[in-house]
Amino acid sequence: MVEVIIIAQIYQKCGMSGLFDFFLPADLKFRSMLLTFVTFGFLPFVSFATYPLIIEHYLERFVFNFAATRWDLGFHYNALLSPIMFLAALDVLQRIQNHKKLKKILSLWALSIIGIVFFLHRFYLHGPLMLATHPTFYEQTQRAVFLKNFVDQIPRKGLLMTQNNLATHFTHGNIVLLNSNIEKVKPDVIAVDIRPGQNANNFFPLTPAEFDELVVTISQNLNYERIEIIDSQLIFTRKKQE
Repeated sequence: MVEVIIIAQIYQKCGMSGLFDFFLPADLKFRSMLLTFVTFGFLPFVSFATYPLIIEHYLERFVFNFAATRWDLGFHYNALLSPIMFLAALDVLQRIQNHKKLKKILSLWALSIIGIVFFLHRFYLHGPLMLATHPTFYEQTQRAVFLKNFVDQIPRKGLLMTQNNLATHFTHGNIVLLNSNIEKVKPDVIAVDIRPGQNANNFFPLTPAEFDELVVTISQNLNYERIEIIDSQLIFTRKKQE
């Protein structure tokens, strides 16, 4: 039943082309799927019970989303898939352990996976693990201390509205990303970093131009009191209504 609903949604949203969108462009999508299954020793292929979860995940990323950054392995979009693949692999491993002949190859299989993952991370995908031994990593981290100091001074009480790169520090709190509906949302605190030259993703879902316009609008809003931490770091707190 779940599979029928998913296929119907694909057809409604993308037509039959949605079925091709699952795999194309192959250099990104098929590569992402292949490397993910390789990382878990291809065991999830045999765990049929987890197919609906795995397929739904790829449908959400590959068919219902048109941003290429969600198709590759470079960002965090595989985070939800990893525990699913782990459970799928664990399910198959338990079955192998109960098989007299197949369980003899488990040690060899485990060593092979460790070697494959090490090769993929270090030499093929050039993963970030070795940054822990690179002095430049700590130099760059030190240069970002001013942002941590800013975050530490943002009030935690009430609803916070802030930009994308700062919001990650408040994921367990009451928070919304920047948007133009200030009077509708009525956040208690608005925190912005207006430094020039920032990555445009910091202002998502706004564009840099919309962000600049929003800062001007908030600054002119009489319901908010402006606090300057430094020239480029601003906190706006909502005034209590008389």
